[in-house]
Amino acid sequence: MSEDPASAPPPRRAGSIALRLAAAALVSTLIAVTAGGFALSHAFHRSVEAAFDQRLEALHRALVAALRVGRDGAIGLDRGLGDPRFDQIFSGWYWQVEEVGQEGMTDEVVLASRSLWDQTLDVAGTPGSGPAAVRQIVDGPTEGVPLRLVARTITLPDHDGPLVVAVAADAAEIGLETRRFDRLLILMLGGLVLVATLLTLVQLRWGLAPLRRLSGDLDAIRAGRAARLDEQRPREVLPLVRAMNGVLDHDAEVVRRARAQAGNLAHGLKTPLTLLAADIADLPEERRAAARRQIDAMRLIVEHHLTRASAAANAAVIGARTPVAPVAADIARSLERMFARRDPPLAITVDLAPDLESRGDLDFRGERQDLEEILGNLMENACKWAAGRVRVSGAAAGDDMLLILIEDDGPGLTPDQARAALQRGRRLDERVPGSGLGLSIVSDVVEIYGGTLALTASEELGGLATRVTLPRAEETGRRRR
Repeated sequence: MSEDPASAPPPRRAGSIALRLAAAALVSTLIAVTAGGFALSHAFHRSVEAAFDQRLEALHRALVAALRVGRDGAIGLDRGLGDPRFDQIFSGWYWQVEEVGQEGMTDEVVLASRSLWDQTLDVAGTPGSGPAAVRQIVDGPTEGVPLRLVARTITLPDHDGPLVVAVAADAAEIGLETRRFDRLLILMLGGLVLVATLLTLVQLRWGLAPLRRLSGDLDAIRAGRAARLDEQRPREVLPLVRAMNGVLDHDAEVVRRARAQAGNLAHGLKTPLTLLAADIADLPEERRAAARRQIDAMRLIVEHHLTRASAAANAAVIGARTPVAPVAADIARSLERMFARRDPPLAITVDLAPDLESRGDLDFRGERQDLEEILGNLMENACKWAAGRVRVSGAAAGDDMLLILIEDDGPGLTPDQARAALQRGRRLDERVPGSGLGLSIVSDVVEIYGGTLALTASEELGGLATRVTLPRAEETGRRRR
């Protein structure tokens, strides 16, 4: 069971190569920058902690070096530590010295920094002696403020029992410095992502420029400004360009052969028909007239199908472009000579798109011979029926179509007659010479090119108005984006 085309899902759009590459580059940059940012932030945090601990170690060694035992056995400092924060109450920087009591537990604070005021540092357990200090996070004298503490057990000459010397500082300073660094890192990495994105867009624009030029060149071929693609291309695009040129050359060869075959067929058929027309001269009058009618009918059928086949081949030509005004002017001059003996004289006016000078030329996207076939039949038909005036005008109909209007001041047609006139071989008045195939051939050629043909009443001249829409060639110098 075949699927209903109307119910089939619409085809998915392939999207943009530039957008895909930009998205991939942005995602890769974000991943790399994020991973690098976390690594830098972690390394900086560890570095700040290590530097903070080294500073506490240095202060601890300075404090131990400054401790002295007085003559009365009291412990004191023979010099300050050089940091005024130890003298500011609850500044976040503290030190204290405790005696180790019985069973190895700290007992009494014998000396402390002024910043501790009436508080003490809670050193858990008894730290060891030697270079291995104990680092702890303890509660400070200010509620909710954790301290980073370094403590070591030492002994002093002239003093009985060991002492626990501790130096502590506000651990929030580490967080403050690391947060400041993180903010700066985020700003720098964000700027790096922005710059990388802009550079990626510039790189993509520069890298995809050959594809944009290729698109513009294809538009030039479609508009008739070029026949083939220039093969001076980057290596990556050159195979595609050569393949496209191969297709264009193949299509041109197919059209050339079709035209040659149509010409050969026309010659091969018209010659026997001409001989038959000459051979019936000896027939009786009645039979001669009947044979002539059949020969004329065959000739018209051959002409009709050859014209349609030629138009179909021409419509397949990529880049065909024909200016409308010169073709209409040439046909008008020929018709004026053809109807020169008419009384009253026939006036043919060609007024094609006078308001489009600023927007480019009015060009037909097709072969000249097909435009001549269309305008020739329609303008000749208008001249046959006109009382004295025929006017050809035109204008753009949207971005890709053109409208040609052929009017006369003749008797015109009723709607029923207009429909009948487009039927193949139908003649509305046998007194006017013609085959009756002209409008039918025009209708077929217009249909092959995707246009329309309509017969209406002329509002200004009062006769017949033939409206033809045909594909319009792209304006000279314009490029599609």
